Amino acid sequence: MTNTLLIIDPQNDFMDLENSTLPVSGAVEDMRKIVKKMKSVLFDNIVVTLDSHFEYDIAHSIFWKSKDGSHPKPFTVITSKDLIEGKWFPVDETKLPHCIKYLDQLNATGKYSLIIWPTHCIVNSWGHKVFSELREELKLWEEKLGKKVKYFDKGKNPLTEHYSAIKAEVVLKEDNRTDINKDLINSLKESDNVFIAGEAFTHCVYSTVRDLALILNEENKKPNLFIYENATSPVSGFEDKVIDIKKELEQLGVIFKQI
Repeated sequence: MTNTLLIIDPQNDFMDLENSTLPVSGAVEDMRKIVKKMKSVLFDNIVVTLDSHFEYDIAHSIFWKSKDGSHPKPFTVITSKDLIEGKWFPVDETKLPHCIKYLDQLNATGKYSLIIWPTHCIVNSWGHKVFSELREELKLWEEKLGKKVKYFDKGKNPLTEHYSAIKAEVVLKEDNRTDINKDLINSLKESDNVFIAGEAFTHCVYSTVRDLALILNEENKKPNLFIYENATSPVSGFEDKVIDIKKELEQLGVIFKQI
């Protein structure tokens, strides 16, 4: 039996630390639980996903402006109606047709609205880096097994959101980075069991596991998927989504357990 540990977005900007831009309450403790587990269990493979953005991003405030030139505040929700009525529009106004179409497609998924997040996980910044205590344990794992941790980034196309490490919320035909990440899926298929932890449960963990489970179920393929439910935390303000998300994932065959 081969076992893989999948750690989703264990990055500084999601940690509940002083300098983090999008802290998830409980994230540091989640990371420390993962480290403790890695010290007691020698996983055969480790896969880490990394949220990877630029300042200019459809879910960051500088992408948008109002008629008076002001940018939306963090946690503002933008709808296609807002664009049609002129409440918000992209700073690069040539992107307006794309944005209207994008928001219609996003709404059709029924998963998320477009939320303006605090600018986070900017490539090459401190916030993009893996939490230091976990990073050190990943290094020790590599030394012990003589293997490398497999890293997969997501989110580098500024014209679509990318909560899931499997594919973007809206796939853009002109950019295959937004389509199904077959390399990631194939790396997980090598194992009998995949154990999952990371941040944040209501967004990137949920979306990644949901997409992965749907694909595996369609192909009638294993591995078995387990979520360490006490090593992942929700984004503040979205706690009421946890129960429904857990039920949905359980219906897809995902098993919840304690780390």
